[in-house]
Amino acid sequence: MSPILDSLNSTNVVPLRQPPMEPGVGAAASERQLRDTASEILGTGERRFLRDDYDARMEAFAEELAGLSPEDGARLVAELTTQDPGALNSWLKLDTLDRLHGEGRVDQAGYQAVADAFASGYARGDIDQQQAETFLQQYTLDGMAPGHRIDAWTQARDFIGAMEPARADAFREAYATSLLERVADGGGQFHTSGVAMQLIADAGDPHMAARVFSQVTEAAGAGIGDPAQAASARAEARATLLEAIGESSIGFENSDGAFEGLRNPLATLIDSVAAQPDTQQWNEVAVEIARYAEASNDDIFFDPYTDKPIASTAEALSGLLSGEQGEAVLDALTTRDSASTRGGDGHAQEYGQNAIDLGNLLRITAFNPDNPAAGDAMQAVKDYAQTYKDFLNGVDRSYPPHLNDADAPQSEAVNRLGILGGAAFDAITQSKIDLDNREAATQQLVGFAVDLAVSAVPGGGAVSRLVGSDLKAVFGNNPAIDRVIDQALQGGDTLGSAAVDQLKQDIAGALSEGQVDLEVLRDQVNGFVVDTMLDGLRDVDGHTYRNQVENTIEAVQTDITQNRG
Repeated sequence: MSPILDSLNSTNVVPLRQPPMEPGVGAAASERQLRDTASEILGTGERRFLRDDYDARMEAFAEELAGLSPEDGARLVAELTTQDPGALNSWLKLDTLDRLHGEGRVDQAGYQAVADAFASGYARGDIDQQQAETFLQQYTLDGMAPGHRIDAWTQARDFIGAMEPARADAFREAYATSLLERVADGGGQFHTSGVAMQLIADAGDPHMAARVFSQVTEAAGAGIGDPAQAASARAEARATLLEAIGESSIGFENSDGAFEGLRNPLATLIDSVAAQPDTQQWNEVAVEIARYAEASNDDIFFDPYTDKPIASTAEALSGLLSGEQGEAVLDALTTRDSASTRGGDGHAQEYGQNAIDLGNLLRITAFNPDNPAAGDAMQAVKDYAQTYKDFLNGVDRSYPPHLNDADAPQSEAVNRLGILGGAAFDAITQSKIDLDNREAATQQLVGFAVDLAVSAVPGGGAVSRLVGSDLKAVFGNNPAIDRVIDQALQGGDTLGSAAVDQLKQDIAGALSEGQVDLEVLRDQVNGFVVDTMLDGLRDVDGHTYRNQVENTIEAVQTDITQNRG
């Protein structure tokens, strides 16, 4: 029995801990027991002329909790903070508990009991948000990137991880929701949103980030009677959260490797949104994320030192593009209704911006040779394009409802293919090619071309003889490159993924040896991209749809140029 209980018994106070009982039998501790035990704990380590022995008090506290249910433990914590309002700033601190646990002075049972009591108290309302943030040292986590606060992060994550799993996940979700609510209201510090997303990532629930994001943004419109104003409030909350999470992700990305399980906050959100169903709500969020990728600070999606897309967000955006919301994203970004917007400037602002947004998305995902999910994104784009090619070619198949309902469906199909082709062209044009590093630049451009050729082969992961001639044309039918491609295909009609990678290296090597003009090579790859978008279009009933799409691509390129000013 603990010294506290010895003292309680010696003064005829009913001890808080009861003798072992059969499971399901027994009563909760009385208020009197809680008050007296809290008083005894607070008396532990008292010194008249010196600072109290806070370590001894924490040891006594953890030992006491080890014999209580989480619910009684939560009530005891509430009583302690009532009797000693300064406890969380003096002795009842996470770093003290963590140190004593590390030294073996608080055993694992006591450490876990404190964690479970904390989770129970937070769920019951015995521990409020401010108290929880004080204990978890939220002010420290908020202020700087994780790489500069490794000890505080380790302490907080270990403590939450010690909770019973279901309690831990419930705590993470509720705590993260409170943090994001503050951010949506215009509060919080630089990394408040990042902390929330990391705790969500630690839960391992692929739907939690989207669920919390939805809860917070939907709450922003609650209680507003006017539907338009309510929608505006929700949109503002989404934009605020996206910006905060995106900005915080810079510090998290720069802290990569600081501790196991560290995740880019924005990638966590995007992955979770991509896992949601094809509904209007999630489609709107997905489109907003896709547009944010272009409008945001470049350092959020691109490495400031290499100008390459950041791997985690590139892969997450690829999942968004190839997932349930992918069609909605492409629908939104390929809208080009020339009848609804008058004048060149109007076209430039609306259609040019759509093409710029889509081009940026393609640049990060499908046309990113370093992205392991590029093939999925490329396939989603090609499938989307094929739908509209089939429509123009008169193929008997199912089509999107909006195409069947359009006043001029053929014009819509032409416009969508045109803006897709213009965006793809812009993706290559805007890609940061390091002209001072010929080898890297050549490999990047070759990667674009070969990956696009690979995506043209059913099943992917192979280069067929059927596209070998097209691939040769990309590089100007250079005899050295032709030999490389022919040699690669000597062993069979297709190449596996490893052989495709080797082909990229061999082509890049031959081009580097020949000192090819990199800007010429970029133009050649651009032409291949456009040709791929036009490939397969036929003349139907006197309509030269290939020419119409090609003309639209040129018009979109003009819109893009005018948009950029």
